[in-house]
Amino acid sequence: MTTFRLFITLTFDPKQSQLDESGHVDQSWAKDKFKRFLNTVKKKYDRKAEKAETAKSELSYIWTAEIQELNTKNIHFHILVDQPFIPVQWLVTIWGQATNSVNVKRITNQEHAAKYMLKYMSKGHCPIEGKRYGMTQNLLDQIRPQKIRFAGEDRREAFRKVKREFYWDISNNGGKVTDFGWIWRDKQGTIRTTKAVPKELSERFLHALEKPMKRIDFEEEVDAARPDNSSDDLPF
Repeated sequence: MTTFRLFITLTFDPKQSQLDESGHVDQSWAKDKFKRFLNTVKKKYDRKAEKAETAKSELSYIWTAEIQELNTKNIHFHILVDQPFIPVQWLVTIWGQATNSVNVKRITNQEHAAKYMLKYMSKGHCPIEGKRYGMTQNLLDQIRPQKIRFAGEDRREAFRKVKREFYWDISNNGGKVTDFGWIWRDKQGTIRTTKAVPKELSERFLHALEKPMKRIDFEEEVDAARPDNSSDDLPF
């Protein structure tokens, strides 16, 4: 599980920014600038990880865009970063705005920081144009639903048997059992393709599958080791 260490806020100085017809910071221009900023930071830590030959220095972050609705009406960005330290002056330099346009705080409460980000990521009506949040690929890989394929009718039947045993658990967690697995629907009945199985339920399901799958593997190994002309019949 990723632990985020820093909370970074990036704002704009209207005197150093491209403005739209309303006199606010142009969102398309701001997003391009923000994208270049993230790429610069990511490349630095990719090189650091490559040099150290370890994934520990790989940068993980989640970002979200927000409008200062009560004040300037300008777009700005928040970023949760897993690194314990990033030089603020370096961030100010690559951001290229006013000296007070970069604010870095150490995270002392993971839950509070996550809830703050989710508040803006899940807004139903938001004046942000286009994409308003994102994360690094390594974090996306962690939250993608696990896909497992079973070859052979014996394995598929074992899967179906365990699926039947977990029918009520799946249904009570908002899922719908199908011929090939299960899906989730939101309150409006729309299929949610991005929601995975709850972690605790998936762990129990996979644990229940482990025994029959091992038995099938063992039986196949025995069959493979038996000579072609052998028979199950005893020789007496």
